[in-house]
Amino acid sequence: MLRNKIAKLFYNPLIGISPILLFTVLILFRNNGDALEISLAFCALVLVICLWLAEKRIFQFIILPTLFTLLIFNSLYLIVPEKLLQSYPMVIVELVFLVCLGFMKLLEGRIHRFVDNNLKISLKISVKPAIQIYFFVSKVFFVFLPLHLIVLGVYQLIFNAFDTDLSVFLLRSLFPILILIIGIMEYMNLRWMGKQIQEERFVPVVDDSSKVVGHIALSESLSHQNKFLHPLVRVLIKYDGKLYLKERPTDYPFEPCTVCLPVEDYINYGENVQDAVKRILHKHFGKVKLNPRFILKYVHETADRKTLNYLYMLPLENDKILKMKYLKGGKLWTEQQIVDNMGKKFFSNAFETEFEYIQSTVLLAEKYD
Repeated sequence: MLRNKIAKLFYNPLIGISPILLFTVLILFRNNGDALEISLAFCALVLVICLWLAEKRIFQFIILPTLFTLLIFNSLYLIVPEKLLQSYPMVIVELVFLVCLGFMKLLEGRIHRFVDNNLKISLKISVKPAIQIYFFVSKVFFVFLPLHLIVLGVYQLIFNAFDTDLSVFLLRSLFPILILIIGIMEYMNLRWMGKQIQEERFVPVVDDSSKVVGHIALSESLSHQNKFLHPLVRVLIKYDGKLYLKERPTDYPFEPCTVCLPVEDYINYGENVQDAVKRILHKHFGKVKLNPRFILKYVHETADRKTLNYLYMLPLENDKILKMKYLKGGKLWTEQQIVDNMGKKFFSNAFETEFEYIQSTVLLAEKYD
């Protein structure tokens, strides 16, 4: 419970920049050395928590340039006159932070290639959004920090002083104000994303051996066509020796207007196959007592999607279910009617793949029953 609450906070990049924000506040009340030591200790604490949360696939990458900035600033005491560091700590921190962001920006292509080529899908699904958030926030700093430093430089040239109230505001307030604004914006953005996520549907990503290796939003997966393999439940309805088939609607995302099994749906992330079958049948047919039977599992791939299909058969003793609203528009097909229309792009690709097996098992058994 505690980890989940902390995790929600650590999605916000404000947490990753907070050690620098703390430093900008502390130098108003303490000397630079004390402010730096406290900020580094706090940064180490944040980094430890980030590593702890990485086990839950929560990543906060902006803590890295923050840590490097404070460490480099601390090292500058060895090569830069202390008077300069004491006089303009915020200007130097901003410059170092900008350099650290710029260095990581130069590595952006390599970082993306490393993630794409070396990480497992289960890890990649979590790392990629975190990297995108980092580079989005860094773009804001790339715009603001040079502008802020230019304003300070122009002010220095005009007034030749850094000790007025306006100069103190420009020097010490605008940078932390920017950090707070980014934090608030990201907080509002994450709240909006949270509402979207609650409405979003997540499906498991499996490998060829049916092992779950991660999960992804269904809408995101559909936009990548057949990049990910997802488990799918398909239900074959049989009555009186015939198969009940139904034409897919025109807005169906895959092979619209083809005739196929009337019931199919993805398994949700965290759901086992049996629970998925119960959920799907209950969704379409309510509390009617049904006894589906598993008959086949196979991988089916087209240009549009790739699925691990679990085919179930639902034998009916009467036609009561066939009169339900959900099945409206379909009809019962004899084996010969199906055979006569095979290979004409009349049926869906998945059904044509399954039919040979259905013929040699379900329909063959019907003949000798």
